Amino acid sequence: MFPALASDLAQTPNITATLDVTRCSANFSPGIWGDHFLSYASMEAADSKSMNHVKDLKEELKRMIMAPTKRPSQKLHFINHIQCLGVSYHLEDEIDQILQQVHREEEYDDLCTTALSFRLLRQHDMFNKFKDGDGKFKESLVNDVVGLLSLYEASHLQMPGEDLLNEALTFSTAHLMSAAHRLSSSSQLSKQVTHALYQPLWKGMPRIEARHHLSLIT
Repeated sequence: MFPALASDLAQTPNITATLDVTRCSANFSPGIWGDHFLSYASMEAADSKSMNHVKDLKEELKRMIMAPTKRPSQKLHFINHIQCLGVSYHLEDEIDQILQQVHREEEYDDLCTTALSFRLLRQHDMFNKFKDGDGKFKESLVNDVVGLLSLYEASHLQMPGEDLLNEALTFSTAHLMSAAHRLSSSSQLSKQVTHALYQPLWKGMPRIEARHHLSLIT
């Protein structure tokens, strides 16, 4: 049986050898970019002029953040901008030094700087000064939209059981939602409020938040 099967197979023509395969060509037209994207230049291959320029920018930024200011709060706001732009990793030591100094020496009376200081320093007990005799946040803060926005962002750093920050989140969210309807939709502050209510700073991706921040300040 097997020899007969082998004989039949031997007499079967080689289909692979005799089959004439016709392949279709798409005939795509050349791309407008040519071979432009076929080459890749790594950071190591960047020219020295560009690298020196980046180094100079880092040094300039370092000088700016370490320069003396009339009010320490100015440095807090500057650090905030650096973090929002996603470049704070270049100045981690300098920022840590400034924050330690602010933590030891400074106190602030306005809501915006206090909330910003908390977000940077994580001192959540400093908000009691903004409460009235009944233990509620003062109604006079309702019109301070910038301060409410900073309080809102800071309150998202709360841990379970931190009632003060939970109250701050409830208070700031309610009044920011109200402010969003009052503010001009084309104003920068209105866009900041709307974006924050949609997605708080610390729940966003740093690079995407950096791009959004740039769109607001340019």
